[in-house]
Amino acid sequence: MNNAEDSGVRFRGPERCICFTKPKSVVRMNEDQLARLRRKAEAGNTDAAYRIGMYIAWFPKTAIENYGFRELDDIYWLRKAADQGHEEALQYLDVLENGGEPG
Repeated sequence: MNNAEDSGVRFRGPERCICFTKPKSVVRMNEDQLARLRRKAEAGNTDAAYRIGMYIAWFPKTAIENYGFRELDDIYWLRKAADQGHEEALQYLDVLENGGEPG
C-alpha cells in the first residue's frame, strides 16, 4: 500500500522517527468495531486494549479525525494492556520508550 498511515513510520517529535512492521492483528476497523473493542478494553480485556492502541499507532490520522481519539491515545491503551501483562504491548512500549530501539 502507498498509504502513509500503513508505511510503518511513526513520528513523535521533530527528531524522533520510529519504524515497525505492522502486526497482522492491526487491521482497519469501522466505528462500530472500534466501539465494541473499546467496551471490551474498558472492561479489562487486555487484547482489546492492545488492539486499540495499535490501531491508533498505525492509523493515527483516521483514528483522530474520524473516531475522536487524541494524539498519544495509542500510548494510553498500550500502557493499559502492558500494565496487565500483555506481552506485545510491553514490547511495543519498550521500543517507544527507548527511541526506536528494543531495550
